Parts: sequence; structure tokens; C-alpha cells
Amino acid sequence: MRILLISILLIFCSCESATHVDIDAVIEEKVQERLNEFQRVVMQRCRDRAMAEAGDLADSIIIEQARRLRDTTARPIKPLRPDQPELKTLEDSLELAPLFDTTLNLPPVKEKELKSRGN
Repeated sequence: MRILLISILLIFCSCESATHVDIDAVIEEKVQERLNEFQRVVMQRCRDRAMAEAGDLADSIIIEQARRLRDTTARPIKPLRPDQPELKTLEDSLELAPLFDTTLNLPPVKEKELKSRGN
């Protein structure tokens, strides 16, 4: 009986279950997937930056070529600046007179009052 029990126990222990998965293999697979995704994202960002810089460069080249090929023969020439006009002086027949007939009559201020106001 003991032998039968020991043999049955050995049989169950030696067999792997159907759901048993190698943990190291799963971890390695997940790590590899994450590394691949990271590399894909880095390459996509690099490609996007390179395309943006190439687009800017191509735009500037096209604009420069368009400036060089622009036809300016049909444009009229820029007119010359006219001579400076002669300054005319006005002859004033009226003498200068004050605007108001009255003046302000303020009392004189003493030096002591000025000094006390300044402090």
C-alpha cells in the first residue's frame, strides 16, 4: 500500500499541468514586445522630425527659386524724389499783444515760508 501511494504521488508530482507556462519565457516575450514598441515610437518621432525639417528646407528652396525667377521687367521704375520746396515767409502786419488785459496780483512769498514748505 505504501508503495502504491508513493508511486501515485510521484506520478502527480512529475507531470506538468496543462496550464503551466514558463514564467521566464513570458517575461522575456513581454520585455521584447515593449522594446520593439519603444524602438518603433523612437523611430517614428525621428522620422517625423526629419520630415518636418525636410519640408521646411524644401519650402525655403522653392521660395528662393520663385524670388529669383520673378519677372520685374513690367514694373515701372521708382520715381525720383522731388526737389525740396522753397520755404515761404509770411509777412505779418500785426504786432504781438497780450491775450489778457489783466495780470495776476499775488502777494509776495517770504523766504521763511518757502523753506518751511520745502521741508
